[in-house]
Amino acid sequence: MNNLDAIYVDVDDFCLLFEPQWLKHLIESGEKQRIKPPRLSSSEVITILIAFHQSGVCHNMRIPRNHVFTGEAKRGKGSMG
Repeated sequence: MNNLDAIYVDVDDFCLLFEPQWLKHLIESGEKQRIKPPRLSSSEVITILIAFHQSGVCHNMRIPRNHVFTGEAKRGKGSMG
């Protein structure tokens, strides 16, 4: 868990520096925007993404192991042609 805490601290430090610069460069659409604070901060979302990719859970072996349509459908091919 200490590793996750260290990742969060690094990501949060980055977001504190990056977000004000990013907000300066956004182009306004001219429409009135509803500014509602998010439930998760951007640093929390980025930390969750980093932890997920480092966990080894996302290996996508479920795609080639799906034998429901054996011989009928291939990966990357649609059912219409």
